[in-house]
Amino acid sequence: MKKITRPSENILSLMRADQPPVCAPVRQSVYCVETEAEDGTLLYNTLSGEMILLENGEWPAEYLTQQGFLVPEDSDEQSLCDNIRAALDLFGSTRSSGFDTYTILTTSDCNARCFYCYELGCEKMTMSDDTAHQAADYILRTSAEGPVKLRWFGGEPLFNSRAIDIICSSLNEAGKDFHSVMVSNGYLFDDDLIRKGTELWKLENVQVTLDGTEDIYNRRKAFVDDRSGAFRRVTGNIGKLLAAGIKVQIRLNTDRANINDLSELLDVLDKRYPDKTGLRVYVTPLFDAAMDEDAERRKALFDGLRGLEDKARAFGLAKPSPLPMGLKTNNCIADNNKQVVILPDGRLHSCEHFNENSSFGSMAENTPRAEAMPYWTQTYGKLLECGSCPLYPQCIRLLHCPDIDGSCYPEARQLKMDHLLTSMIDTYNKSK
Repeated sequence: MKKITRPSENILSLMRADQPPVCAPVRQSVYCVETEAEDGTLLYNTLSGEMILLENGEWPAEYLTQQGFLVPEDSDEQSLCDNIRAALDLFGSTRSSGFDTYTILTTSDCNARCFYCYELGCEKMTMSDDTAHQAADYILRTSAEGPVKLRWFGGEPLFNSRAIDIICSSLNEAGKDFHSVMVSNGYLFDDDLIRKGTELWKLENVQVTLDGTEDIYNRRKAFVDDRSGAFRRVTGNIGKLLAAGIKVQIRLNTDRANINDLSELLDVLDKRYPDKTGLRVYVTPLFDAAMDEDAERRKALFDGLRGLEDKARAFGLAKPSPLPMGLKTNNCIADNNKQVVILPDGRLHSCEHFNENSSFGSMAENTPRAEAMPYWTQTYGKLLECGSCPLYPQCIRLLHCPDIDGSCYPEARQLKMDHLLTSMIDTYNKSK
């Protein structure tokens, strides 16, 4: 037996404390995921985060039981998982205060007009110089000890790069350690902004969405002042970012209308960026397509997604996600009390996909983040499938999330399982 990843000691101690003394008969845990590797069988516990390799048909029952890979036959694993998550939530709420991540919307305006944008119809706001200075002061006043992460968001954050300059300059002058990432359509980057990105903004990563090959992309993005040259400009800027040492994630927003064209786009990207260092491509279904109630159309979409991912991996464009370190205690920034969203007018919010009417205060009022937590931590009720799902420890379905509707389709679950199995093999290979 070889130990590949260590379990979370906090989770493991709670698992052992909550379970009755082990005696025969036992069964394999619902949260024990198994797959074959070159040298044996990999077992990964989605609750504890531990992964081991069993060689030559070995089956160390005592160790497997002690570590939660085997559990008593009558064990209520779902309740155990819920109890551990509640205990960890309580522990997290008593830790030292302070944010470690700030998502900052420099503007809610954009130079593109994507038909699927959640901000369609939202008020267009741009952060003023005064508000940018207030944001820097707020970060210095409310951040946890150590470095913080800044996420530049919009709209298109580069529509108001001056606010980024002000905030980063203020933090640098104050000696606050930080790094930043950005979600951008990539169009407005130029040599000067890329230089600022590396020197002033401490920009490490930019996420850029490409919706298809040149003609499809230009039509779907519908840039206000450029309906024909946007694709060439954006793909050129991606190359400049990579050359400057800034990592780029290309997101392929996918629906039935563009899924075949995205396969052609992967051919273009493979040739356009022969050096894949710093580049990652990943595929995401658009909300309406993923939640299609028609099972046949939904299956066709997810089959297409799987094909795109396979092709991207074959080109070296897609990298497996890191293996989860066990039980998740929060889903995203919305239910994470260590993160906060700053809107362009200085209001505070929990979700980057903000609803204008659900901010919880302002920087000036110094409103505690805890006031918003009861709303954002509400979850959908359990489904019948949850009790037998190995992904349950890593699944939190937030009731007020704009990206889900409470359903859990089998195609989506299978795709997540495929991702997990790929991550297991990748983690094992890297451990050799």
